[in-house]
Order: sequence, then structure tokens, then C-alpha cells
Amino acid sequence: EAIDSRLGQAVLDGQLSAHQTPKGIAFDLQLNPTQGTANPGTKKAATIAASVGLRLQSLHAKGLWDDPTVTLESLALQTDDASAQGKASINIQTFATQGTLALALPGAQASVDGAMSSDNGQGAWSLRVADAAQATRWVSRLPGMGGAAPSVAGNGVFDGTWHGGWKSQGQTLRVQATLRVPKLAPQPTSTSTQPSWRLSNAIATLSGTLPALQLNTDATVFLGDKTLALQAQATGGRVADGRWQGRMQSLQLQAQDPQRPGTWAMQLTKPVTLDWSQRTGTSALEVAPGTLQLTGPVAGTMGIQWQAAQWSHSSDAGKDRTQWRTQGRINDLPLAWLDWLGRSQMANLGLHGDMRLTGQWDASGGDTLRVQASLARSSGDLQIQTDVAAAPRVQAGVREARIAIAAEGDRISASAQWDSARAGTLQADFGTRLQRKGDAWTWPDDAPLQGRAKVQMPPLGVWSVLAPPGWRLRGTLDADASLSGSRAAPQWSGTLAAQDLSVRSVVDGIDFSQGRLRARLAGQRLEIDEFSVRGAGAANGGLLGITGALWWLPGQDADPGTATLSRLRMQLQATAQALRVSERADRKLVVSGKLSADLDNAVLVLRGKLMADGALFQLSEQSAPQLGDDVVVRPPRAAQAAPNAAPPRPGKAVVTDLNITLDPGPNFVVQGRGINTRLAGELVLRRVGAKAPLRLTGTLSTVGGTYRAYGQNLNIEQGVMRFEGPYDNPSLDILAIRPNLQQRVGVQIVGTVQVPVVRLYSDPDLPDSEKLAWLVLGRSGASGGAETAVLQQAAMALLGGKGNGLSSQLMDALGIDEVSVRGDGATNPDGTTSATVVLGKRVSRDFYLAYERGVASTMGTLSIFYDLSRRFAIRAQAGEQSAVDLIFTLPYD
Repeated sequence: EAIDSRLGQAVLDGQLSAHQTPKGIAFDLQLNPTQGTANPGTKKAATIAASVGLRLQSLHAKGLWDDPTVTLESLALQTDDASAQGKASINIQTFATQGTLALALPGAQASVDGAMSSDNGQGAWSLRVADAAQATRWVSRLPGMGGAAPSVAGNGVFDGTWHGGWKSQGQTLRVQATLRVPKLAPQPTSTSTQPSWRLSNAIATLSGTLPALQLNTDATVFLGDKTLALQAQATGGRVADGRWQGRMQSLQLQAQDPQRPGTWAMQLTKPVTLDWSQRTGTSALEVAPGTLQLTGPVAGTMGIQWQAAQWSHSSDAGKDRTQWRTQGRINDLPLAWLDWLGRSQMANLGLHGDMRLTGQWDASGGDTLRVQASLARSSGDLQIQTDVAAAPRVQAGVREARIAIAAEGDRISASAQWDSARAGTLQADFGTRLQRKGDAWTWPDDAPLQGRAKVQMPPLGVWSVLAPPGWRLRGTLDADASLSGSRAAPQWSGTLAAQDLSVRSVVDGIDFSQGRLRARLAGQRLEIDEFSVRGAGAANGGLLGITGALWWLPGQDADPGTATLSRLRMQLQATAQALRVSERADRKLVVSGKLSADLDNAVLVLRGKLMADGALFQLSEQSAPQLGDDVVVRPPRAAQAAPNAAPPRPGKAVVTDLNITLDPGPNFVVQGRGINTRLAGELVLRRVGAKAPLRLTGTLSTVGGTYRAYGQNLNIEQGVMRFEGPYDNPSLDILAIRPNLQQRVGVQIVGTVQVPVVRLYSDPDLPDSEKLAWLVLGRSGASGGAETAVLQQAAMALLGGKGNGLSSQLMDALGIDEVSVRGDGATNPDGTTSATVVLGKRVSRDFYLAYERGVASTMGTLSIFYDLSRRFAIRAQAGEQSAVDLIFTLPYD
């Protein structure tokens, strides 16, 4: 430990003996360290000793010193988990060496046996790794490694032979080596069980002399779920002092992606020469001209040609200087490849065709940066989707498509041109300056800007790529803008105009059309003079208008992640006039009102009031199916984040200050789940804070309506929903009464939406069995057979569930509202009670018809119920007995 503090401490006990012999000095060294520490009270020493795996257990070296030759007759070294044994003879003047050495360590074994001198030599070596994880962990704990060895798992073999000496620049030394790696991958960690890469069945052979080496490789690499197959052959070697030359004879690379079926293939069309030279203070690399050919799963072949490329690095008087240059050309790049590579998004663009692109580049660096690069259409055309989804694609008639980038010194510029017969035109130019700091280039805040953009786009289906899945956009765009100022304070001027804008989502019932935009760019402001759009139904769909401004404040921000939100300002006013927001069979909504939106220092303030001119919401009779708690859905591997990837840097969140009044208006109808009513009241929607939940306060009340329960249509006498915070869990106070009965009976619902409490109601109070009898039968259950009928009606209602049960389907088919069976009070000779079938139909809220007929009767009875007011009702019947009754009801307690 005194020699190297990174070694574990040990007390060395041993013996060294040496004596003169006629052949030289014979020596014998034996060390057997005892356990313990030299300084038991030192915490640092104990910590170091515990973390180091290389702890000496024994050392035995025996040999002879006969100047200038040292001969080790035997060498044996043993640590706590590794050993080395061998013998050797070394001439310290000529460095001629002969001997054998065997090394064993966790997960690997190595050996070397042979001789080497300047004139001749012969020998072999072997390295066999059975467990790369154990071997790399052991190597990482050696002094000086600092745990830097990569942690990998797998196995492999590296062996070879040599013949000859190193004389004459190694021209007589011949090497034959083979590397075989059946599998190799990063060691799994606690946070990741899937390696980011894997190497499988890799073979590499190296043979020849130092000036003329030959390398062959064959390997398969897995990058996530992607597969790469590599085959390469190269020759080369050292041609002079400090100069190496190689020649890539062949190179083939194949790639496969399971999410995009097909194979990509790349290969050299002719050999390429590489020349490396290194002299005092100077290094240089030169790559000769060459050509690559690339084919893919989509028809087409692309060629990449490059001219001679150079790189050099020199150091003079402590000053480093790097120079490089490369130039080349890309031929016949099919645009269909871009569609195939990003087809999940490009499919929405509707871009198809046989267009091919040609590109070229010429770049050099050193004291001055110079770049010239471009990509342009060389042949073919595009097929584009029109704004009519069912219409066939049309030829765009592309005349020119080109983008270019140029840099000269600290100035950089870019341009784009697009000209077509049916897909619009585009002309754009941009220029600025960069700043060099050392070897890096930066874009300073005071860099000047200069640019111009002119766009004219017809109404095409390509706009839909900007919308979420299932949405469709269309419209024309005409823009003419100029850019000046600096990076920190850009200055815009020009106009933006859009015509015939439309947004459609069939699933949501949204269909906005006839949109129009007129806006001006002034400095850092966007003034919206007019933005209008009509709702579903065009002329009858109402109107939404927006005016206001957005602008960007100049300046610098200490945190780049917050710069955008802290500098952005917005003031918008929106007015809706009978706007038909949704026009779906089960969801219709027409709103009017005004809203304002102000954004200042990342605080968004929304104020206003919206009223529903008309609304119809039909609730589904059954909830959508949901997965159980024990079901886990995992995204595909491509969508999973890399295990060691740094989490995205959080930006400054927008703080929302929301306060909007919602008025259901005069005709807000809700149907479904047994309810059919109109809502009235007023709610206030609030939210304050970036992560605060939406909250509703206020009360909604039912206006009339019915509620179906236990097979009966009940009149809603009282229906109140009180919102006191969470928008999805208001408190309930609902009372529904069965009409046309002497006894007030019905259903009462209290509690909350998420935890409702439903109970039977009667006034005056009755036992639950009586309540159920009055609710289902319309009379007391004391008569014979009533209990059976009560259970029958209740069972039919419960079996019907939330959907259309058997009784509901029967009533719908007959066009009636009630089907019931009850006892008529008559007794048969066998002692049983006769039954009566009742069919009922509600004509209006106050008018009800019923037809009764006993199973054993020859005539039926037609009854009419009409409520004149809450106190007075008329009841009339015709049949075996005809009568008209005027009923006055006075409740008391």
C-alpha cells in the first residue's frame, strides 16, 4: 500500500536470498503476506482495502542474473482470485525474449508461449473469455483503472500465432490472428433488462506482415429491435515510419427494422484507399474518392459519390490547428423513401409519386469555415390529395424544388424554392452570422438577421398533417413576410392571409368551415385583424370571430427553457354567435358568448361567459368497457425511452387563471340512462395554477322531465346538482314521483355522482314493500297476488339493466309506456286470485291513457287521467262500469 495507495494493505512476510555462482547471481524470492493492515486505525486504508480485489497471497520467483540476461526459472503469483505462472528469459540489451506465461482470472484465461527477437521468432497466444461480465469487473478493479472498464456480458476467443522478428520495420514478422465473439452485450442494470445493443456471431481474422495486413470481418449487430449485418474486407499496413495505408476492398451492410418490413442494403462499388501519416506535431488522414450504393425496400437506388477527403492536425508553439475538406454528390434519392421512413406522419400528407432528388456538398474547415450544400428535384413528380377526401390524387406539376445552405466564414445563409402548377409556390431566403469561440461555433444574441418568405398555397389535403389523428384541415394560404433585426430581437413585417379554412372531425361532430384570416406582422407583433369561421351547417352554423395580437418581447433569459413563455404575450378576444360547435346524432351544441385570453409572463388568464342556445346530449345506456386493474399495456420497444437516456428538461409551465361562466340556456336537453329532462342554472368554471384541477361551482336544476325506474316513467319533481369543486362529482338531490296515483311514491337519489344513494320514497312514509308495490303496481300490495306481480315488475326492470331489456323492447314495439300485471281482487273457485294486464301510454306530461283487462274477463276498461293542477285531477273510465271523477288532493302530516 505504501508503493501504491490503490492496492490493498498487507503486511509482507518473506525471504530473499542471492549468491554468486559461476553462471551468475542466483536469486530466490518468496513472499507470503499475512492478513491485516499496516495502520489498523486508519479508516482510509480499511476502505481502500475493502474495495480492491487484487490482494497478494503469495509470490515465488526463482532465477539467475547473468548480465545482460535475466532468466526466471519459475514465477508463481497468487492473489485472492487470480493466478499467474510461467518462466522467461530476457536480454535487457537486445530485448530478445523467450518463455511461457499462463494467467487465470475470474471469467477468463490467457496464455502465451514463444520467442521473439529482432531477427526471428515464433510463438502463439490465446485469450478465452467464458464470462465477460466477471472478467470486466475484475479488470475494472485493477490499480489505475478506476472502474473505467466497460461492463459487458458474453464470451469470446482471441488467439493467434507469429513468425519472424521485428527487424526491417516488421517486414519479416508475420501474424495470424482470429477473434470469435458468439455474443456480447452491455451488462443489464436494475433499471433496464433490455440491452441497447447486442453483438452476435462476430468473426474477425487478421493475417500478413506489418506492411501488408489483410482483415476480414463478419458480424451481426442488434440495435434495440433493429438488425445490422456487416461484412468487410480490407488490406494495408505500415508503408514507412509514421505512415500507414489501408484499402477497403469491400463493404456490405444490411439493416432491418421490424416496424418497417424490408431490408436496406449498402455496399461499396469500388475499393477505397485510406492514408494515415503522423510526424512530429502533425497528423493527417486522406480518403480517396469512392462510391456507395444504397437500396431499400421501396423501389429505387441511391448513389453517394465523394471526392478525395482530407483531415490534418498540427501543433506549433502550443497552438493547435485543424483543417479538413470533403465534397461529394447524392444521386437519385427517391422521395418515396422519405414517405416510407416516416409513413406514420407522411401518410397524412398524401404525398406520393416518383420524384427523385439530387444533392451535392462542398465543405472545408480550418481558419475559415466554408460550406456549400443543396438538395433539388432531378426528375419525376408528386401526386397530392385534394381537399376532397374521396377525390383521386392529382399530379402536382412540380417545376422546381430546391433547398440550399451556404456558409463563408462567420456568415451563413439558406434558401428554399418550390414552384408547381397545382401545389402552390414558395420562395424563402435567410441569412445570419455565427461567432467562433475556440473550435466551436455559436449563434450570439446580437447576430443580425435578414430574410424574406413568400408563400402561396392552394386548398390541399396536406394541411391535415398539422392536426391530431382523425381530424382534417384545409384552406389556402398567402403570406409575404420580411425579417430583419437580430436573433434576440427579430423584426418582422408583412401580411398573412388565409381563405376557405375548415376543420373537421367526424367522430366529434365538429365541422367548421368558411374560415378567413387577415393578419399583419409588425416588428415582433402579429396583429390579427380578422379571424372568422362558421360552425356545422355553414350558413346556419353560426359564427366565431377572433381579434387581438400576439407579440414577443426582446431580451435575454437566464434559463433557455423558460425564454419562450416568459417573453411571449397575447391578447385575444373571441365572440361566438349561435356557433354550432357539435352536430352529432347524440351530441348537439350551439353556443353564444364572449371570451378573452391574455398571456403575460407565462400566466394565461381566461375570462368570459358562454351560453348554450340549444343543446342535446344523449347519454349512452351502457358505459364503455374498461380494462381491469391487473391488465398492463406496454408500448412497443421503439416507443420506450432508452434506459440510460436523460429525462427531458422540464420547461416553465403555463399558469392558468381560468374563470368562465357557463349558462345552459333555455334549451339544454339531456337524455339517456332513464332520464329525459332540461337543465337550467349557472356554473362557473375555475382553474388557478399550472397543475391545479378544473373546478366547477354552481347549481344545475332540472326543468320538468321524466326518470324511468322499475319499469315506470316517473315525473321529476325536484332535480338539483350542486357543483362544489370537482367537475365530475357533483352532489345530487333528485326526487321522481309516479304520477296519477292517490299515494305519492317514487325514487329519491342523494349523495354524489360517483357514490349515489338510491332509495324508495313515499309521502306519507310507508314500508319499503308497500312503496315498491305502489311504485310498480300503482296500488297497495295487500291484495292477493300483488307480491308476485311486484317481484315480477322489479325483476324485469333489474334484468333490463341500463340498456333495453325485454320489457323495454316490448313497450317500444307496441308504442306504449307501461306493461304490468296485477291482481284484480276477484277470487277463483280454487282459491287463487285473478290477474289483470295493464297497458299504459303517456300522451303528455299531464295526460295519461290506460287499458286494463282481466285474464278471466270478457271486457276491458279504458281509463283517462288528466291533471288540471297540482290539487285537481280528472279521472274517467269506460267499460263494464263508466264514470267520471273529479279528485281534489290535500296533503297533511
